Amino acid sequence: MSVAKTVFASNSEKTNYYKLKRTWGEKYNIYHNLPFLNVLSPKGIRDISQGLDVRPKGFTQEEFNLLKKTSIDYTICNLKDEPLFCIEFDGMQQGFNKGTEYISDDRILHPSNWRKKITELKLRVAMSNFFPFIVVGATYFKAISNSTKLTIVDGLIGNLLATMDVKKKNRNFSVEQLGLTNDEFQSLSEEEKDYIIKDWMISIEIESQFKNNPLANRRADLERICQGLWSGYSILSLVNPSFEPGDIKDLQSVKLHGLRIVYHTNDLGPISGDAWIPNFNMPYVSGFTILEDIAAICALEKMIELRKTDK
Repeated sequence: MSVAKTVFASNSEKTNYYKLKRTWGEKYNIYHNLPFLNVLSPKGIRDISQGLDVRPKGFTQEEFNLLKKTSIDYTICNLKDEPLFCIEFDGMQQGFNKGTEYISDDRILHPSNWRKKITELKLRVAMSNFFPFIVVGATYFKAISNSTKLTIVDGLIGNLLATMDVKKKNRNFSVEQLGLTNDEFQSLSEEEKDYIIKDWMISIEIESQFKNNPLANRRADLERICQGLWSGYSILSLVNPSFEPGDIKDLQSVKLHGLRIVYHTNDLGPISGDAWIPNFNMPYVSGFTILEDIAAICALEKMIELRKTDK
């Protein structure tokens, strides 16, 4: 018998864990290699991974036994140790998930059938629990740039926390939060009520992003640094593989979502930044918000560097 030199399966797994701890460890508990069934269970739930419009096939005893032997790489919990988000790091095949489907990197010549089987089982259980669970490779744990040490994973966590914060505020909504008494609110027309509530919802969504998502704050800081140097920006949505607009069938085949942002400057011309993330298609996991932030950070840092070069 012997004692392992480290509890981590690889240096990358260890490095990623401490990256998460550095960014999130003060407000959240980050756990490594938790037994899967400590977090999620297939018992007593419907398997809806194939959609609500088909007969659920459920989970077998064999699958339950497989889950007893597996774990989750990283689990983010609140300070009460309630799980909020799970991340599976695929250092072997650099894969990602699209819903409950596991997709390995195209450069892997002989992908592991076992890895696909066990990963997709985990994803099915997470989907059936309406729980956010993603699979990512090393790319998504890399710093966005030399200046921005944050990662795409940080943005996904921050966006999830912002979404949860908005849901909590919506559940606890009262007209007093609008700065009105109940009588004052009831005296308004339906159109006025609708406008005020929508305006309030937009404000709490923005507030929650800045409170919870470090990428939103980094972008805002860079835009302040570059204030007066750009007159506006335009954005273009990207997908891979591409498809013709209106083709719903091909839209479902999209593996990666992308976004290009172009800042318009008077002296340097258009400066662009691109960002890509998997089409995770999991509960509460949306990359659309962070795509714009990441692309903006890339473009704004390019703008700063180009001006340094010109001097």
